[in-house]
Amino acid sequence: MSPPVTTASSQLPIEIWDSIIGLNRDDHRILAICSLVCRAWSPTCRMHRFREVR
Repeated sequence: MSPPVTTASSQLPIEIWDSIIGLNRDDHRILAICSLVCRAWSPTCRMHRFREVR
């Protein structure tokens, strides 16, 4: 039996990832990519991408 796979996203609390994603709040391309990488990151990315309606 192989050991369970641990990923970086499961080792850090979501609040840390939210802060990291927040550093890129003006880069819509990075936010779009991050929202596809991890389902848990999607709400934070969405919040930053659509924070203002044009």
